[in-house]
Amino acid sequence: MFLLNRAAFDILKAEIERLCTNHPAGQVQREIAVKRLEKLCSRTGAPLTLPQLRNLVDDLFPDFSEKVLKQAAKANCPPSPTWGRIKVGAIAIASLAGGIWFLNLPYPMIRYPVARQWSPKG
Repeated sequence: MFLLNRAAFDILKAEIERLCTNHPAGQVQREIAVKRLEKLCSRTGAPLTLPQLRNLVDDLFPDFSEKVLKQAAKANCPPSPTWGRIKVGAIAIASLAGGIWFLNLPYPMIRYPVARQWSPKG
């Protein structure tokens, strides 16, 4: 896993571009910050958290948006695999319940073929 994923990199880079548009000296700051971010995109390790991202850009851009930093930190964290399993399980249970509900409808076009197939032979 990379320290900084592509989605978080794009979010941070867009904010850096926005901050450097009005300053001629900001181009140097922009280049330094983008190089830092690109290095983090190629290094492996645990994903960076909000305080680490804040420390990364705080020296170059003290007025960096906290909202953007939170958004980048959220995009940088991988989704938990347990939540994915819970979602799949919930969808499976809901689908099964919906199928049973549909098969139990009192309409003859649905009920008669099901009754013929599942009725005990006697």
